[in-house]
Amino acid sequence: MFLPKYLKEYNNKMKVGWFLHTPFPSSEIHRMLPSRSELLRSVLAADLVGFHTYDYARHFVSACTRILGLEGTPEGVEDQGKLTRVAADRSLDFHALCALYAITDVALVTSLRDGMNLVSYEFVACQASNKGVLILSEKRRGQRVKLEAFLSLLRLS
Repeated sequence: MFLPKYLKEYNNKMKVGWFLHTPFPSSEIHRMLPSRSELLRSVLAADLVGFHTYDYARHFVSACTRILGLEGTPEGVEDQGKLTRVAADRSLDFHALCALYAITDVALVTSLRDGMNLVSYEFVACQASNKGVLILSEKRRGQRVKLEAFLSLLRLS
């Protein structure tokens, strides 16, 4: 969760999107974390913060308002004039998601175990002219083999 902050410190002009595919806890649960404020501020360094469902996005905005005292808006969270957009995955239609993947320079997939997550494939398929970088966690070994086969098919077409 600290990655958006580190990326912005490295290059403040960089556009950073951060997506959490797992549930974001309610503010009551998040409040118990020792580094709760630092985690929230680090994620807020991103330009766009995405969550799998509307409820998880709402939990994040609620945590920012209740723990940090920031203003939640329909678009996201505002902190000293800077708006971090907050969205739910389901709010993007297929074409908007493809456009987002197409302009993304780096996709970092850090799943704890292999599953049916197609983000890696979708990202690669949308990289026709951008040539973005896909980084897979060491836990995604099975998907790496499948992804190599997928890449071979893309090269043939």
